[in-house]
Amino acid sequence: MSAADVSRRLTLAVRDGLATFLAVVAIVATVLGLMYLFAAGALPHLLQGHAHTGHHARRTALCLIVGGACAVAAWLIRTRRPA
Repeated sequence: MSAADVSRRLTLAVRDGLATFLAVVAIVATVLGLMYLFAAGALPHLLQGHAHTGHHARRTALCLIVGGACAVAAWLIRTRRPA
């Protein structure tokens, strides 16, 4: 096995790991965004913070944008394979 083969296999493993990580982050961020959107009054205390400041709309938008961006990035990494 040559050094180029090892390098190629390592690169593919790192890309797969990164794509999987981004997919998990996308799912978690989207679920949190939907929780802020639909259950803002019934959130666990951990997600509300110490003082209620009314920033649920900002948190919802941020979570959904981050979730979407991570999902797109994971999809691009998975579909764009080097030649």
